[in-house]
Amino acid sequence: VGACADTLADKPLSAFLAGLLVLLLTAPVALLLTASLIGLVIVPFLFCAIFVAWVVGRIAVARWIGRRVTRQGSPETPLQALRSFLIGFVALVLLYMVPVIGCVVWGLVGVFGLGAASLTLLAGLRRERPPAPVPAAPEPPPSEPPSPPSTSAGPAPVAAAMSAADSV
Repeated sequence: VGACADTLADKPLSAFLAGLLVLLLTAPVALLLTASLIGLVIVPFLFCAIFVAWVVGRIAVARWIGRRVTRQGSPETPLQALRSFLIGFVALVLLYMVPVIGCVVWGLVGVFGLGAASLTLLAGLRRERPPAPVPAAPEPPPSEPPSPPSTSAGPAPVAAAMSAADSV
C-alpha cells in the first residue's frame, strides 16, 4: 500500500491512465481468454486479481490523501501510515456523502487506485527480473599496416592530403 501511495505521489497522471487502460482492456482480455479451455480457468483469477488491486489501490489513495494533508517526512512509521490512511479515509467518506460529487469521486478513486496498483506491480516485476545479457561487441578488424613514408619533397601531411585529393 505504501508503494502504491508513493507511485501516486510520483506519477498521478500515469496512474490514472494506467487505471483507465486496465478497466478498458479487462473485458476484451477476458473474452479472448474464454476462447480456450485453459483461459476459461484463468478468467476467475484475473477478476480476483483486479478486485484485489482495486481494493489495495483505494486504500493507497486514502493514504496518499492523508499524506498530502499531514506533509510528513519520507521514512514513515506504521503509526504515521495508519494516521495518513484514517485522515484520507475520513476525507473520502465525507466526499462520498455529497450526492453527485460522491459518485464521481468514487469512480475517480477506483481508477487512480487500480492504476497505482498496476504500475506498482509492474515496477516490482521489473526490479525482480534479471537484466538481459548484453551481447559482446564484435572485435574491430585489424588495422592496416602503416604505409611507407612518401618520397616527395613536401612535408608529410601535405603529401598525404594531396594523395587523398587525387584518389577522390
